[in-house]
Amino acid sequence: MIVAPRQRPYDITEQLGQKMEFCADLAQLANLNLEPILSSSGAEIGYICSGQHFVHGLLRLSLLVHALELVEIPHLDDIKYHTNSSLDRPFIEQTFHIFSAQFWREKDEVEIREGDLAGMTGALGDIDLAK
Repeated sequence: MIVAPRQRPYDITEQLGQKMEFCADLAQLANLNLEPILSSSGAEIGYICSGQHFVHGLLRLSLLVHALELVEIPHLDDIKYHTNSSLDRPFIEQTFHIFSAQFWREKDEVEIREGDLAGMTGALGDIDLAK
């Protein structure tokens, strides 16, 4: 699981418990050792710092599956840190669309962004949230 960290190894007392992304520059200023985490293609995607794995600024946690709660449609505030990172961009965009779809109503004006009709506008006629 990848989450916005509430505690980072370089935090001062006033920062404890605040959601913020991990910053390699602050870790280096605090003289902490950083071990790069590489993707399968060899690109640097994060760091191991004080035994914690930070990927794209987010904290990677290993949790037992039975300890997790499935959230069908997360609120955008709950994934805002994921949008700031370059973590699985298509998945994050799909989550935005699924969240937004619950507010769509018939006859809402929309702009088509892909396919042969890209750039055209129209009104929603039928909404199937399952699709």
